Amino acid sequence: MGRYKRVIGSKNYSNYTTEQLEEALRLIRSGVMSQRQYSTRSKILRATLQNKLKGVHNRPAGGQTV
Repeated sequence: MGRYKRVIGSKNYSNYTTEQLEEALRLIRSGVMSQRQYSTRSKILRATLQNKLKGVHNRPAGGQTV
């Protein structure tokens, strides 16, 4: 079975790579840029940056297996 690789920018959500997200969080935590500045500069939503900084939605999706 082949592996599906999503094309960045094909949908309105997750138009960034994990490397871009980690770089954004590093710059925001160090105080180089604010959440709003980085959000307007890149395609990462400010709400996404806030959630990642607060640790919201860190668990994997899905219920408990039996």
